[in-house]
Formats: sequence, C-alpha cells, structure tokens
Amino acid sequence: MKHKRIILPERRRKIPAHFSWIDHRLVRDGYSRKCSARALGLYLFLLSVSDSEGLSFYGVRSISREININGNELDELRRELLDAGLVAYRDGIYQVLDLGGVNKVKPDSPVYDGSKKVSEILEQMFAEDKR
Repeated sequence: MKHKRIILPERRRKIPAHFSWIDHRLVRDGYSRKCSARALGLYLFLLSVSDSEGLSFYGVRSISREININGNELDELRRELLDAGLVAYRDGIYQVLDLGGVNKVKPDSPVYDGSKKVSEILEQMFAEDKR
C-alpha cells in the first residue's frame, strides 16, 4: 500500500470561504459517465460560480464568453446536464443539484456513448483549452 504524502505543503488545498467544491459522487455514482467532456466543463464552471445554495445567475453571454462556446452549444450542454440530473434551470438561473444518488448509475453500465474516465475528460478539456 502506498503512503500518501503532501508534495507541496505550502499549497495544501483548503475549502475556500466563498464555498466551492466538486462532490466525489460525481465519479463514484456514475454521473460523469452521463455527459460529454464539454458538458462536464460547463458543470465545473457552474460549480465554480454558484453560491452555497448551488445557484448561479450567469447569463448566456457571460457563460459563452467564459468557457468559449456559443449560445447553441450552451443549449446542448445544458440539456446534457439537465438529463444527467446534475443541474436544474429556470428563467436564466442554474441550480447545481445535490448528488444524493437519485440518478445513480451502475459503474459498468455505459450511459453516455463514448464515456470516459475523469482523467481522460480532464485531459481532453485541457487539450481543447490549449488550441
């Protein structure tokens, strides 16, 4: 068994006062397998800008500018997140939802065609960002 040791103690991660995190159930319960890498990029953005209730008031133009997509792409990505049970959306307001297991996916069942490991998704997201 490997012994875990902090590599850079001065950069140890802390939960920020402004409240933002990624729930490990995103992977453990199979939610990440329900969405494309780009939809998960939108989800990461919404997690980053939502308040303690999970609410975000960022509009289409702001989101499109921040994550470099157009309005039609945003509509498609939002639909993926809604279908996966990761967010709710009404009247321009997003709510990042609790991952309490309502839409739990079996680890061996492919839900999203082309499902990938989280490491692959993140690698793809960063590769797309460098273009």
